[in-house]
Amino acid sequence: MKFLATTVTLLVLLTTALVAQSNSYQALREKFRGEKDVVAVSAPGNIARTILWFAGEGQFKEAIDEVKNIRLIVIPKKAFRANNVSLKGFKNVAKKDSFEEVVRVKDHGDDVTLMMQTSYKQKHNRYLLLVEGDDEVVVMEILGYIDPKLSFYNSYKEKITYN
Repeated sequence: MKFLATTVTLLVLLTTALVAQSNSYQALREKFRGEKDVVAVSAPGNIARTILWFAGEGQFKEAIDEVKNIRLIVIPKKAFRANNVSLKGFKNVAKKDSFEEVVRVKDHGDDVTLMMQTSYKQKHNRYLLLVEGDDEVVVMEILGYIDPKLSFYNSYKEKITYN
C-alpha cells in the first residue's frame, strides 16, 4: 500500500511539474537535454527572493513577491548552431504559444527580450526572459506576477524598445 501511495504521489508531482511549464520552454529544454555545457535549473519563487535578499537587491525582491516558480536554461551558442536553432526561431515558437514580446533592451552587447503570456484562468502570468550574449543564450521562464512599478524598468527605460 505504501508503494502505491508513493507512486501515485510521485506521478502527481511530476505531472504537475510538466504542466506548469509553457509548451515553448518545455520544447527548448527537451531539444537541448543532454547537450554538453547546457545547464537547466528550476527553483520556487521563495528561493529566488532569498537569493535577492542575500544579494542586497531589495527592490527586485519586492518586484517578484508573487512569483511562484523560476526555470532557467543556459545554452551555448555553438549548441544552438549545431541543432539549427536560432533565438529568432524560438521567439516565433513562443509567439505561437501565446507569448507576446513586451520589451527589448540592448545592454552591454547583450540582447534582452521580455515576453509575456497572460493567463485568463488564474491570476498568474508566465514570462520568458531571453538573453542573447556573445557565447550563450539564457532563457528564463517565470510563473507568477511581476510588478512593473518595482522592477528593473526604471534602470533601463532609456534603452528600451517597445513592440
